[in-house]
Amino acid sequence: MKNKYDPVMSRLQSYHVCGPHTITAHDIKAFENELGFLLPDDYREFIMKYGFSSGEGDLCLKLADDSDEDGTSIDVFYGLKSGEEYDLRERRKTFSDRLPAYLLPFVAGSGGEYCLCLFGDNVGKVYWWFQEMGEVQSEDELEPIAESFDDFMNSLICEES
Repeated sequence: MKNKYDPVMSRLQSYHVCGPHTITAHDIKAFENELGFLLPDDYREFIMKYGFSSGEGDLCLKLADDSDEDGTSIDVFYGLKSGEEYDLRERRKTFSDRLPAYLLPFVAGSGGEYCLCLFGDNVGKVYWWFQEMGEVQSEDELEPIAESFDDFMNSLICEES
């Protein structure tokens, strides 16, 4: 099945760390009902095919204004399948005492979590949460990373390991 993220994930030499698992629109709707929030359309499309994925080599986020710095590592994109280590429900539960319910951790990296904002004026934006910061009351306490999931994905590079 063709997915708009196929070119990006091909460039990143993606592979599934477990699975791949078939995710349907029904599965996503059930998850959204559990969350109490809708997922952005671009993320919905991504997770249907690329949940539980990573990239070969060192997968990094490289923002345009960080040209002198090394990229921030990306470990694993979470997916939807109960019982899996990187299940979105489990990861959300793990951080429920430290993150507001409308901030969804969707990928791990460099000692923290990339979170997708699901509510308010910043719906769809991606933020960085360093876990040692402790409890977060709002996205204003996090580092803004990208205006959208698409922008986030287009900022990823794969460096040779």
